[in-house]
Amino acid sequence: MAGEHKEAGGSFWLPDDILIDILSYLPAKSVVRFRAVSRSWRAMLSSASFVELHLRRANRRDQLKVFFHPAMPTDAEHPDKCCFYSWQLHGGPAKKLMRDDFAHGWFAAPVTKPLRGLVLIRSSYGYYVLNPSTNAVLALPDRKFPLKNRIDLVTNLSGYMNVSYGLGYCSATGEYKVVRLFSDPVSGQAPATNGEVFVLDALACWRPSAQQPPPEFIFDESNPAVFLNGLLHLLCLYGFDVITFNVSDETFGSAPPPPVDVDEVGEVTLTEFDGCLGAFYQEAHSDNYAYHIWLLRDHAHEAAHWEQLCRIDMAA
Repeated sequence: MAGEHKEAGGSFWLPDDILIDILSYLPAKSVVRFRAVSRSWRAMLSSASFVELHLRRANRRDQLKVFFHPAMPTDAEHPDKCCFYSWQLHGGPAKKLMRDDFAHGWFAAPVTKPLRGLVLIRSSYGYYVLNPSTNAVLALPDRKFPLKNRIDLVTNLSGYMNVSYGLGYCSATGEYKVVRLFSDPVSGQAPATNGEVFVLDALACWRPSAQQPPPEFIFDESNPAVFLNGLLHLLCLYGFDVITFNVSDETFGSAPPPPVDVDEVGEVTLTEFDGCLGAFYQEAHSDNYAYHIWLLRDHAHEAAHWEQLCRIDMAA
């Protein structure tokens, strides 16, 4: 029978399509172990179609999880280490995923939400791409001290005062891209902004983006890019303009800025809420610690507009 594997003793293995269906429900760490069974299993479980199926089933809406990293050490066996956890929204205990050994004792924190299983992590030691399901960690080049950032501390070298990172995925090519945008040059010797791309493959290195960022904007490390609908969204440091970066063709555009008064709000942060670009901020002159959450509706159309989702009064 086609698609079945027969052993010498006459017993039959399951057909390939049924086998793939069963394995697609397993945790990622189990799938990685099964890849070692044989070359054919490795090819089958590494194929783009299986990866898509596994991701789709692992991210069902009824199994939404929170990915987080406590600020204090939580590993009883290694009291100097922190761990990454996932917690399912319906309740129950948090699940420990892995220790942050790669941080070398420094605090590590997620920069982005999980994107198809990968997370961009920042620590005092640098930037990393992490797969918490398989414990795989990739240290990005220039991770401890990006060569174009804060080189004002070194004499006779030009650099930038600000940098912002983001992680995106190109569905057309299946490529993951880390993007970093430098801005606010220390001297007039450097361009006003500088965009670089790191494609996650075996031969990856930082290279200039196909198009460079608009020169009039400043991007800050404390407000990383948000990936949504093929675009990375970056909030400018002054004025709250939203700049977009198309991960596919590496061009820049813009989105409507959140309707906030610069003088009436504190720090504005971009995020993603249920498939929409979101912005939240605290009232600057409020004693009640009130927070506002806005959503950008019809994001991909000319009719895109911001709509207030809620106001949270922390004193209520």
